[in-house]
Amino acid sequence: MSRGIYLVANRISEEHCLNLITSLRRTGCTLPIRLIPFGGAPVSARGILDQVTVMPPEAFPVEGLAFINELATVLTCPRGFLLRFLSFFGDWDEFIYSDNDIVGLMDWSELFIYLEPPLASGPVDLVHADQEFLTNGKFNYRQPASITDTFGAQAMDSLLTAGHYLARRDPRLVADLSQALDWMRTHQQEVILHDQTLMHLAVLLGGWRTRNLCREPIPWGSSWAGDYPDALSLIQATNGTPRKRISHVHYSGGWPDGTKPVDVLLLSHLARDAYNRRIMVDTARHCTGYNSVRSLIKRAKRKLKR
Repeated sequence: MSRGIYLVANRISEEHCLNLITSLRRTGCTLPIRLIPFGGAPVSARGILDQVTVMPPEAFPVEGLAFINELATVLTCPRGFLLRFLSFFGDWDEFIYSDNDIVGLMDWSELFIYLEPPLASGPVDLVHADQEFLTNGKFNYRQPASITDTFGAQAMDSLLTAGHYLARRDPRLVADLSQALDWMRTHQQEVILHDQTLMHLAVLLGGWRTRNLCREPIPWGSSWAGDYPDALSLIQATNGTPRKRISHVHYSGGWPDGTKPVDVLLLSHLARDAYNRRIMVDTARHCTGYNSVRSLIKRAKRKLKR
C-alpha cells in the first residue's frame, strides 16, 4: 500500500509550508511528501526542498491536467488552489492533501487506519477532521436551503473543509468530482464557486463514505485555530475529560498575521533570535495599522477582479 502527502506551495506560502513540514517531522512522521508548484515564484527554502519531491503539474497524467483546466472554466478561485485535485490522479494508493497554513500535532501516518472499512459497510472513501458541519453550509452555498431540499435534511452533516483530507485513489471519485462540477455549472445561483463546494457536492452526488474524526462516535477536538484563544487552551483540550486527540491545527479563514496568541505555532520552525525578530515585526505591523490597510487593498483588488 503506497501512501504519501501532497502539498501545493509557492514563495508566498513558503514559510507556512516549511513550518508544516517541520511540525510533521518532529512528530516522527516519515511519509513521503510531494510538492506541487502553486504558480508564481517557486519555493526555494532548502528546508523544504530537502524534504519533498517537487512534482510539477505536467508530471501528472494528462487526464488530471485536463480536469484542472475544466475546473478553471467554472470555479472562481485561483488556479493554484485547484491543483490540489491532481492528488486524485497520482499513483499513491492512499494520500493526504494538506494546505500550508496547518500545523501537524501528530504523526499523520496513524490517520490511514481510518480509511479501513467500518464493520461490513465497505471501505471509506475520504477521511477528514473538522467541524465544518456546524456552519450550515454558509461558506459553500448561496442558498443552503435549496441544497437540503435537493439532497435531504442531512446534507449539511457531511460538510468538510478542502484544506486537509485523506482519500483513496479511485476513478469513481474522479468521476464524482466531474459530476459535481457539471452540477455547479448548472446551479450557479445556489453555490459558491470554489473548491470546497466541489468536494462536498461530490460527496452528496457520489454517495461517498466519509468519516469525520471530529464527530461521534470518536470525536476528536476541533482542528480550527479559531477555536483556541492561545496555545495553552489547545494543550488543555488534548488533556481534558474526556481526552481529545487533535490531528492538526488549521489557520483557515484568512491569512494569519502572527499577532493572535495561538499564531505562535506557525513560528515553530524558527530559532529563538529569528522568532523574537519576527514577533517584533508582526507586532509593529499590527499596532501601526499596516495589516488592516493591506487587507483592505487585497479585498478591493479581489472585488475589482470579480
